[in-house]
Amino acid sequence: MPTLHQHHAPHADRLLILFTGWGMDDRQTAHLADDSHDIWTVSDYTTPVQLPPIPTHYRSCTLVAWSLGVWAAAEAADTLPANLSAAIAVNGTLTPIDDLDGIPPAIFSGTADNWLIPRARQRFLLRMTGSPQAADAFPPPQRPPLDQQRELQAIAQRASAAPRRRNPFSCAFVATHDRIFPPDAQRHAWSQHPETRLLTLPDAPHAPFADFSSWSDFLHLANHA
Repeated sequence: MPTLHQHHAPHADRLLILFTGWGMDDRQTAHLADDSHDIWTVSDYTTPVQLPPIPTHYRSCTLVAWSLGVWAAAEAADTLPANLSAAIAVNGTLTPIDDLDGIPPAIFSGTADNWLIPRARQRFLLRMTGSPQAADAFPPPQRPPLDQQRELQAIAQRASAAPRRRNPFSCAFVATHDRIFPPDAQRHAWSQHPETRLLTLPDAPHAPFADFSSWSDFLHLANHA
């Protein structure tokens, strides 16, 4: 079931809600925490996410969704704050299992079927991070492989059966070296949503956050690209 990790910065009056990638937790982006935002990290989409009420003292709220978190955030759109200051998709689409607009179904199902094989997990990590050095430095989620597999199977079932979701995103980043969500598929998917500004992360892999030092650093790029 969904997990909500909360990081509170002293005196922060802004909130960042992160829908992280499938199989992840809050460890992969912990280095981005700074004094500018409280952080809510949402993970595990085995069942649909229902966000709790947002405290009223925040003067702004930003949504960032990565990978399959893009689809999960759209699934939870009715519980997102109505007054988001920005909603940023990163290396994902609203139709994650799709030959044209997402991950090809055969590849998606193959990943789920083979996830309990250690060599398959290591190969996925290498594709996600882009290099052996980046794979070694990537903070592993504290979740057992069977738990991750069940989550991916649940996503596959709901994403394949559900109608197209409302698009909550104001901009979308596409990493040019993404080897999980094909960049051409991402660009094709977002071209159908002219309300979403398309941005590029040059030379970045599917997991791009190691190249940023803080959420302020990342949000500055989104706001000024």
